[in-house]
Amino acid sequence: MAASLAMPALMPSAGAQSVPSDALLIGSTLAMTGPLGAFGQAIVTSTNATMKEINAKGGVLGRPLVLEHMDDAYIATKSVENVKALMNKPNLIGLLSCLGTPNIAAIMPLVEAANLPLVGPVTGAASLREKDLRNVFHVRASYRDELEQLVTNLVGMNIKDLAVLYMDNPFGKELAADATRSLTKVGVQAKASVALATDGSNLNSAIQQVLASRPSAVLLATAGAASDAAVVALRKVNPFLPIATTSVAFTQAGVKKMGALSQGVAMTVVMPDVNQTKYPVVRAYHAAMLAAGQDPIANASVESYVNTHILAEALTRAGRNPTRAGLRDGLASLRNFDLNGFKVDYGPGSPRVASNFVALGVMSSDGKLRF
Repeated sequence: MAASLAMPALMPSAGAQSVPSDALLIGSTLAMTGPLGAFGQAIVTSTNATMKEINAKGGVLGRPLVLEHMDDAYIATKSVENVKALMNKPNLIGLLSCLGTPNIAAIMPLVEAANLPLVGPVTGAASLREKDLRNVFHVRASYRDELEQLVTNLVGMNIKDLAVLYMDNPFGKELAADATRSLTKVGVQAKASVALATDGSNLNSAIQQVLASRPSAVLLATAGAASDAAVVALRKVNPFLPIATTSVAFTQAGVKKMGALSQGVAMTVVMPDVNQTKYPVVRAYHAAMLAAGQDPIANASVESYVNTHILAEALTRAGRNPTRAGLRDGLASLRNFDLNGFKVDYGPGSPRVASNFVALGVMSSDGKLRF
């Protein structure tokens, strides 16, 4: 277990592991190691920086926010163990930015049974948005929304011979199904749909199967280390093959590994891009990260910045002594809320989804997206 404490300047340092008695404890289970470890690290760094920003301004009605996160290494059973451990803490008020489609699916029954609000799960899986869940408050748009935009743009450019390379787990299989759904809507059938092991052990054979279908473009339904490995392998054989993917494909470390091979990769984002400082929310994020001595470089960090501020606003609406029910009601009351220019709106009923923002960019040789 790793505990992350974000407190006002007058509080003891994080290294002392001292938690104020009036702190509002927020939990998270996410990968700090394993194939999505870089995502989890970026999320925790940003969340701590955001809480530091909030706490420096007096916290939530005078009470500091504190994050306690636990590493699940992207293993769903470990996520369940972590949430059970977090729930044993009597002052736990909610969960924030938990990561991974199979992981979120595994902890949802616990969240519902305990009436424990989960804010901003980092997954766009439509299957996790079709249930009547009272305690799950999504922020990001869905993978289905992202893939529809990707397919619409590719087919609109008369690129129709598409192959799908997907991660061989619930996340990848659902994205592959969403891709097929989007292709069917425009009257196109995938040339191939190939599974890639989560540990990348069948990478070479998977790439061979994809290329054997002679696609005019490849849709990647992958995340983390598998994504950059797939791009490198595809580019080595066909440097000019168009590649398109979703917002969760690459970590910053993965972009660096790809180097100039990232040029031309199309990718959706569900938050304003980290480099798009024309957006007030991105400028605010940069300021918070720099104030905490962190380098504001990762899109996953922008998402966790937004998630943390949504949580803080809902807690403020719940009053100085919020309950889990009060937090849930505070979240549900966020209608047409302006978070530094980023619109947040939890409409009535279920599923609760705050944003439908999706934009499409293309990577340049330095790994930055151009829109």
